[in-house]
Amino acid sequence: MKYLFTLIISLAAMNSFSQTAGTLTFTVKTVTYSAPYSPKHILAIWVATSTPTWVKTRKFMSSNPAYRQYLTNFKTQTSSSYNSTDATTGATLTAHTTHTVTWDGKNASGTLVADGTYRMYIEFTSANAAGKVYYIEFTKGPTGVTLTPSNQTNFQNISLIWTPSSTDAEMTYSEAEMVECYPNPFTENLNITIKNPAARNATVDIYDLSGKKVTSLSSAGTNKITWDGKSSTGAALPSGIYFISKTEGISSKVVKVIKK
Repeated sequence: MKYLFTLIISLAAMNSFSQTAGTLTFTVKTVTYSAPYSPKHILAIWVATSTPTWVKTRKFMSSNPAYRQYLTNFKTQTSSSYNSTDATTGATLTAHTTHTVTWDGKNASGTLVADGTYRMYIEFTSANAAGKVYYIEFTKGPTGVTLTPSNQTNFQNISLIWTPSSTDAEMTYSEAEMVECYPNPFTENLNITIKNPAARNATVDIYDLSGKKVTSLSSAGTNKITWDGKSSTGAALPSGIYFISKTEGISSKVVKVIKK
């Protein structure tokens, strides 16, 4: 685990940029509670400052305007606009599941926001009344962040990863040394390409979110590897976040992928 987090941190440079670009990935599983319409529920996931002031909505599942008011925190922070610009939207959910959303560090107008402390909120309700809400606080900046809070009563398997882009650490690698993974997220097979024509018999290590190595794979004479989402023992691994790591001499490259 220490090895993995060292690799992840090595990708983030300690620069003083005030508006760092990057990608945030937030994953959480909602859990039902005793309410008139359970397990049916409406839901919102959004980014806010620590004030809190709404920044951008990432998911909004509530097609009937009559019930949106019961997402009380979302209503307040959006000033009753329920702004869902560029968010995933849809109808009332009929069952609880795992949600994964991403954020590019920009507000609803497409402007990169200043570095600082932000919150990722999730709120849902199964009644004509306020329901359940949770938020996780993180620092947006040039340093990578990986958070895995403890399970809550109605929110479980929580993870938040902020990956800054264009860091000094990444720029020390030539394009030929980069690792490309697609599709990402993936369902069955993940294609891993070592972008170096001379990279034959390359080996990558794959870790889960806890930092445990789940398998190692070789390109077997090419610069391409296919991972079937299984462990070294052949067991199918659960949906979630994994890290693809390739080490070349003293240099390492880590790519975050999502198995659906």
